[in-house]
Amino acid sequence: MKKNEEYEENMRRLRAKIEEEEYQSMVKNVDLNSAKKFSNSTRLSADFRTQSGQITTIVNILAVIGGSFFFGYKAVGFISEEENVPRQLVGGFVLALIAAIADFYFLFKKLSKLDKKL
Repeated sequence: MKKNEEYEENMRRLRAKIEEEEYQSMVKNVDLNSAKKFSNSTRLSADFRTQSGQITTIVNILAVIGGSFFFGYKAVGFISEEENVPRQLVGGFVLALIAAIADFYFLFKKLSKLDKKL
């Protein structure tokens, strides 16, 4: 009986040693200080900066499209001798469409470059 008890004790000790080695191999690349490096305020400020940049881009695109429409509308109004609202609207929409296509082309080009960096 004594051999059997020694055998069981050795087996328990070896199992515990193997489990500890497996655990250590799993957590060897975990940095315990990483949570302290990036506090909530740091993450929050980074989120605000990202969100601020996105809002600025959206406002810029809308301003360019709106300005292009206004320019096209007024340009057609100045060129024609009489006031022709449908023609002015078409001129504004055409210039706004051209500006929108150009803006979205450059926006998607920028986004694809950012995606390649990630």
